[in-house]
Formats: sequence, C-alpha cells, structure tokens
Amino acid sequence: MELSLNNYVNFLSLEGSLWGWLVMSVLLILVAQFRPFLVVALMSFYPTVLWSASWKPFVTLYPTYSLMLFFFVKHIKDVFVALFEFRYGIAVWLSLIIVTWSFMSPVFYSDSYGKSILFSMNPNYQRGLSNLFLLIIIPTLVKKREDIRRFFVSSAHVLMFTHVVLTVAAVFFLLAGNPLYELHLMRFLNTPPVFWESGLLVLLLAYFLVNRKMSAGLLIIFCILALFGLVLGNSRTRFLATFLCGIYFIYPYINVRIVVWTSVLTILILSSLVALPGVEGYFSKLIDQRVEQSVGKSFSEMSSGRVTAYDYAYKRWQEKPLLGVGSCYIFPKADLINKRTSSARVHNYYLEVLAGQGVAGFFLLVVVLGICLVMILKIVFSKADAVMDGRMLVALFMYGTINWMFKESWGITYSIIALLSVYGKSSESGLPSPDEELFGTATELTVSHGVN
Repeated sequence: MELSLNNYVNFLSLEGSLWGWLVMSVLLILVAQFRPFLVVALMSFYPTVLWSASWKPFVTLYPTYSLMLFFFVKHIKDVFVALFEFRYGIAVWLSLIIVTWSFMSPVFYSDSYGKSILFSMNPNYQRGLSNLFLLIIIPTLVKKREDIRRFFVSSAHVLMFTHVVLTVAAVFFLLAGNPLYELHLMRFLNTPPVFWESGLLVLLLAYFLVNRKMSAGLLIIFCILALFGLVLGNSRTRFLATFLCGIYFIYPYINVRIVVWTSVLTILILSSLVALPGVEGYFSKLIDQRVEQSVGKSFSEMSSGRVTAYDYAYKRWQEKPLLGVGSCYIFPKADLINKRTSSARVHNYYLEVLAGQGVAGFFLLVVVLGICLVMILKIVFSKADAVMDGRMLVALFMYGTINWMFKESWGITYSIIALLSVYGKSSESGLPSPDEELFGTATELTVSHGVN
C-alpha cells in the first residue's frame, strides 16, 4: 500500500542543519577527488541522500550543489574533450533535451494554477538537476569499457555500504521503541526502504557470482541484506523488476556451481529471515495489508490510487496534446506544494512525459528508447561470455524502464542510457587482460576473491 510523505517516520534528518550540510559536502568532495565513480553511483541510485541536508543563509543550499560545482571545475576540460570526441551519443543528447524541457517547464509554460511555481518548488527540480548532471558527467568520466566495469564495482560498493548503514539504522530504530511493523516507514536521510534499491544490489551480486570475484562469506551476508531490503521496501514493482532482470542476466551462465550456490543462498536467506524475532507477525501484517487492498475494492484502490492519477494525467494531456501542459502543472499546485501528497508524481514516467511534454516530448523519449533497443539487440545476439558487462547494462536498463512504469527510478535509467551510449562507442581493445582485470586489483575492490 502506497504511503504519502506524511506517513514516514524521519529517523534521521539533516534538513536545516549547517553542520550536516558542511560535513556531507566536504565528505562528498573528498570522495569525488579520489573515487569519482563512487559519487556518480551514489547520485544515480541514492539521489535523495544528496538532498537530505540543507542550510539556508540566503537561499537554501544542498550538498549536491557544492559537489556539482567541484565536478565541473575539475572536469570542465574533459567535458569539452568529450564533446569533440563525440562521446555524447544521440540518445544522450535527446535525453538532455527531455530532462531540460521538463526542468524548465515553469519558464516554458503558462501558469495553470495561479501564481507561477518557482524552481525550488518545481516537483521535477531535484530529479531534473541530478539527471542533467549525470547525463553530462558520465560520458566525460567513462571513456572505455574498463571504466564501465569500474562503475559496476563502485556501484556495488555504494549499495553494500548503504545496506550496512541502513541495517544498523534499522536496529537503532527498533531499539528506540518503534514497533517492527513500522520499520518500512523509516526515512534515513530522506531515503525510505522502498528507495534502498536492494534489487540493484541483487543484480550486482549476481554479476560478482558469475565472475567469481566475491568471497563466499560476503556473498551470503550481502544477499541476506539485499533480501531484507526488498522485503522492507514492500514494492511489487521492484520485486518483479529484480526477478526478471536477474533471470535475464544469469541465464546464459547457469551451471552446476550457479545452481548449488543459488540453492544454498536461498535456504540460508529464508532461514535467517524466519529466525528473526517477530518476523511472523510482520509478514502476516504485510499479507493482510495486500489482501485488504485487493479484495472487495475498486481497481483504483487495488492499484494504490495510481489509476486515478493516470486518468487525471491523461485528461491533462488531452487539453494540450502536442506540447503538453508542463511537467510541473500536471497535478493541481495545492497537492504538489502545500499538501505534499503522494499524488505529486504520476507514478508512470511515460505518461508523465506525455502529459507534461505532449506528443513531441513522448516522441523524443520513444526515439531514445529505440536507439537503446538497437544497442541492446547487438548485446543480446552476441556471445554471452564476450559481453558480460553489456548484459549487466541491459539488465540495469530493464530494471529502470520497468520502474518507470510504476515507480521512480530517479537517475538509474538515464545513467544507464549514458553508459549504453559509451559502451556502443567503445571497443573490446580498451579492456584489460584477464590477469590484470580490475576486479583483481586490491586497491579498487576490497571484496575480491579470497578477501574476507
């Protein structure tokens, strides 16, 4: 059952904290200096964290501002080099147009609900700014397929570290007297369990399993944490996306070892969950909640109100079918800003683009997806062992586009679109030799083979 922002419990919030803003800004810049892919992965998968600390001397400042400024100052020459080397493919350019168009809708469109919506109150402000940054910086940093592999490693580090931190936070949440059933309401740095992106961790763990680049103990531990996050997220969309994308990626590499490992991990994970105190009551309440949502109610109620939102957005599109009504004018302003209800999002990005940017914007999105499909087909019809990194990109792309239908995927999908573009322009000659693979370097991956 979907929750509004008012239902969540803010267990840790740094909003309005000068020290929180300062510490987070400094830490992000330090990490960006030495491990830029870690920060790019953080912005791709956990954008809410970078907007979770604020300070307002004259205007409200967030850590993401100083981070973006640092990146552009440091890599401004690389951006121009990437432009002249044509590393920004057509899919990236069209994505930049779509995101910028949505981001600038308060300027491009007339006011639909009274006084104009300011940029800071535009519901697409944070998402748009983050996506613009990712679409510009990823082709700048990722120059060859080896860099894509580094991005996977960094993404795994970020996801694993985040799950450890959030699990510790969950323990303190319960020790503070909160009931177990409210654990799925916990917001830690503006990130509720549904945005832990545990499904992405499952996919990257499958990537490590196939490559044999993680020790058995760590693989088991993080698989348990990933399933723990999926259960807490209580999202049918993310369960479905994780299952379908995981099956797609691992299918060509299935052998006796994979089957045995999967069976052992499944038994251990289920045993661990059952052993947790109070878990039976937690699962029973979740099941009762879904049953209550699905029995004896209208289809709109069964879909958590999404059908109502879809119908409203569709009718808004009919008002201006060619160019739409503006991405920030799809729903009434009062719902977006004052009440801050869950209806602030259409919960379907395709319909959101259609209603906000009309047939013209939707056509651009279809062209982007079509270009990506051409690149994906080249990967799908290649020998699986030769395009393992490419298959992981396809799995992540599928994960993002599935979530675009019912959930927010934030920067996940646009990040992968940028990576697919770079992957299509690079060659295998950029890859290291088997003995020098990045996964084997101790300085880049601390969870490599044999390390506990």
